Amino acid sequence: MKLMDFTSIALKNLFSKPATKNYPAEPAVYPERSRGHIEIDIDDCIMCGMCQRKCPSSAIKVDKATRTWSIERMGCVQCENCVEGCPKKCLHIAPGYTEPNTTLTVDSYSQPIPEKPASTGNDGESKAELTSGKITNDMSTCILCGLCARACPADCISVDRNAKTWTINRDECAQCGACIEACKKFHSLSYAEDDGEAGEVVFSKDGAPAPAKPAVKKEEAKSESKADEKPNDTKIVGKISTQKPDGSLTYGKIANDIEACILCGLCARACPKQIITVDRKEAKTWSIDRDDCLQCGLCIDACKKLHCLGYAEDDAEFGIITYKKEV
Repeated sequence: MKLMDFTSIALKNLFSKPATKNYPAEPAVYPERSRGHIEIDIDDCIMCGMCQRKCPSSAIKVDKATRTWSIERMGCVQCENCVEGCPKKCLHIAPGYTEPNTTLTVDSYSQPIPEKPASTGNDGESKAELTSGKITNDMSTCILCGLCARACPADCISVDRNAKTWTINRDECAQCGACIEACKKFHSLSYAEDDGEAGEVVFSKDGAPAPAKPAVKKEEAKSESKADEKPNDTKIVGKISTQKPDGSLTYGKIANDIEACILCGLCARACPKQIITVDRKEAKTWSIDRDDCLQCGLCIDACKKLHCLGYAEDDAEFGIITYKKEV
């Protein structure tokens, strides 16, 4: 009787498809977003070592001297910390898994060691153009916008706009160049020869122009703004300023010549912090949040019509400042 029960099961399996895959004769099909293994575009890698720092299992090794990047496959846990921390985005997850082996599988990728190109200095002598090294700041052109600090994957850059200082922690800096690429205004950041400095190095902005009016506390300025608001006009959320842009200034608070402004909104699109709002339909207003403004000047560059945006001397206004276009 038991044999007859088994026979029905055997006949059913005989005419049905196998439940397993004929691997490796048939290629494996991986589901979408499966975490297989880490791959690197070695040509785009700058050997900054951020992936090595981010790896919780210490499976990644970076040798800047020999331009070699290696990963221990059995030590990798596919957490994607290295992918998220890579400033050049040259790491990615690919489907497929490492085949088992009796020894540890270590994949190494190498780059040719480049020769530093020679350039001619002011004295006529040739000098090597640096493509890596410690980060330095030309404070004569820096506007302390803070974009470099936001782009730094190691969070080792700090900007103090009040003290006019730019600080970098040389011990934590990966020399990846992400801050240099983020410096979009005056390109004041660059690589420098090793000067032997370690720890936090502070660059000070000398000769910074003093504000035209004494600075006031943000709390006082915000309270003044609330007092000047129109109670029945919800569109006017800040103080209406009549300050005109100063074309001679290259640093300062952003101001709008509202009479020339056509409220096109290009400045709002270009703002990296999205703190500019334009209402061209009803209230005809242009607003900016002074507390979050980096004064990077990208909105000024984007104002292609009448160049109605510019820097203005410090008018001590904080919070959301609104300019209203008279109809």
